[in-house]
Parts: sequence; C-alpha cells; structure tokens
Amino acid sequence: MVDFMFTSSSLIASLLCIIPGIFHIQTRNWGAIFMTFWVLCTNLINFTNSLLWANDLEDKARIYCLISTPLYVGSSWGLLSSIACMIHTLYTYVANPIILSERVKKRQMIRDTIVSIILPVIGVGLNYLVQTNIYGIRPVLGCFAPAHKDWVFIFVNAIWPVIISGTGCYYAARTSYAIIKKRLEIKSLLRINESGLNTAKFYRLVFFCITFLLLSFPSSLLILFSNLTLSLQPYNFKQVHENFWKVEFFTGDNLGVSFFDYSKPLVGFFVFLFFGTGQDALATYARWARVCKLDLCFNCLKVKESNDNMSEYHSKQAKFDLTSGLKFKINGLNTITNDNSDYDDLDLNDDFYQKRDLNDTATF
Repeated sequence: MVDFMFTSSSLIASLLCIIPGIFHIQTRNWGAIFMTFWVLCTNLINFTNSLLWANDLEDKARIYCLISTPLYVGSSWGLLSSIACMIHTLYTYVANPIILSERVKKRQMIRDTIVSIILPVIGVGLNYLVQTNIYGIRPVLGCFAPAHKDWVFIFVNAIWPVIISGTGCYYAARTSYAIIKKRLEIKSLLRINESGLNTAKFYRLVFFCITFLLLSFPSSLLILFSNLTLSLQPYNFKQVHENFWKVEFFTGDNLGVSFFDYSKPLVGFFVFLFFGTGQDALATYARWARVCKLDLCFNCLKVKESNDNMSEYHSKQAKFDLTSGLKFKINGLNTITNDNSDYDDLDLNDDFYQKRDLNDTATF
C-alpha cells in the first residue's frame, strides 16, 4: 500500500517551496508569502501522513491529527485566498499606481492577513457544522476531516472555492487588460510605486496567478457540480455529530491516492518553476554556493576577474566624478576647492586617475 511516488513528490515539493518563500519574505510580498506557506504546509502534511499510514490504519498520532486535520481543511481556503490577494495587489500596481509608503504596506499586510489567514480560520470553524468525526484515517493519505454531504455542506464548504477563484479570475482579467493597455509603462509604474518588483518578477507573479486560477476555477466548479448531483441528505446537527469524538477508519481500494491528491505537489513544483528559476534566483544560488566554497570545485561558480575589474573601474570612476571640487588637472584645466574634507581618502596618485587624466587630455 506504500506509495513512493506520492511520498517523494510531496517531500520534494515541500523543499522546493522554501527558496521561493525566502525571496518573497525579502520583498515583503505578503500574498506570495501566505501562498507559499499554505503550499508548504499542505505538502508537509501529505508527506507525513504517507509515512505514518503507509501500511496500516492505526490511530497512532492523535495529537498530530488534531492539529493537521483543521490545518489541511484551511489550506484549501488559504491557497486560493492568498493567490486572489496576489493578483489583486498586482492589479493595483498597474491600474492605480501609488507610492507604497509604510502606511500603505501595513494596510496591504493587514488585508492579506485577513483574507489569507483569518478567512481560512473561519472556514475551518464552519466546516465543523458538517464534520461527522473529529478525524478519519485513510490509506496513505492519513487523517482528514470527514464531512456529511448535505445542503449545509454546499454553503459552508463547496461553494467558497468557486467564489474565491472566480473573484481571482475577475482581477486576473482586469490585470491582463491593464498590462496590455499600459505595456510600455510597466517598468516606470513599478519604479514609481517602489514595490521592490522588477519587470521580470512582476510578470512571473502575474503568469503564476493566471495559470493557477485558470486551473482552479474549472476544477472548483466541477467539484461543486459533482456534490450537487449527489443525493444530498437533510441536515440534522445532532445526527451529524452523534459520533463526533469517534475516530473513523476508511478502507477500500478506491480510497487511495487519486489524481486530485497529486495536484498539491504539482502546485509546489509550479511555485519553484515560476519563482525559483529566474536570473535573480540563479544569482542567489551562485552566491550561496560561493559562501559554501563550492566555487573551488566548480569553475562556473567563480566570479570572472573582468567583472571584478569592471566593478572596480566603475566604483573609482564614480568617486572620481564626485571630486570636481578638488584641485587636479582635467583636460588641462585647474579646479580649486575650499572644502576637501569629504575626499581626504582619495589618492590622486592612483594609476587609475593618472591614466584617466592622460586619456582626457588626449581627447581634449
């Protein structure tokens, strides 16, 4: 009954989400931070469950199940909500650009936290209305929250992914229209609002959100309609929670890992593909490798000497251009200053400045 493919893919997806999460934390993109958190959380739960219940259905981790079960329920809400927040934020960058002051950033953080964290917590609370057992255990997939399929289930659980993903698709369409309309101004708009995003990062975020929403919205509709086609039972709170504190064990060949369960690791791979393979990410990997001294083994990690010399040249040239108040010769002209305290550390006998002086004189 062990599913090595599901276990390994969940583990790899969890590890791949860490690096993009670090990048999002550095840019303080809260929607992306929460999205990465939910993807990481979901895959870690799947990985742990597939190890604990690979060959049996024993109730061997009660405290773990009491924590992971509501967390897993909230992840389906949180992932969609955080991506909806991301695309809404990206829309504001191009449609209504404003300077992101600390006050504006704080307001965005509060909004994203409410939508990506508080809303899923409310969803978990509503799910208890239809949850029949404190948790159930399935082969490989481990503990989960079994639900009573009735009309209350439709309104507190099944319909919300459609609403959230539909809202995200609405803003995705408006963002796409704004990008087409202002495609020549994107770079300047991102610079004006001081979002910390360059054009490449911005487009990666947009494409990720659009790709995810275009897949999640139809699948949410499909799940909703499949639940509606079932013979929904009448709701009775006392009957639904009659055996609530009992752990239910589910057996059967049709209760194993399905294609839908593989969508969770797939999202983790997509997160890394979109946010962990850009030029800025590759430069970060190379920098980390040099810190670990791996450049001693791999020549491709070494910084080229020409690049170092060019950086030194630009650094000296910038400092040289700032010394227009000092007394030195440029193109045969003398310039005198009364205040040279800012340039006491400048050595005008440096070969760089001597060569620059000769070159400028020759040009003159």
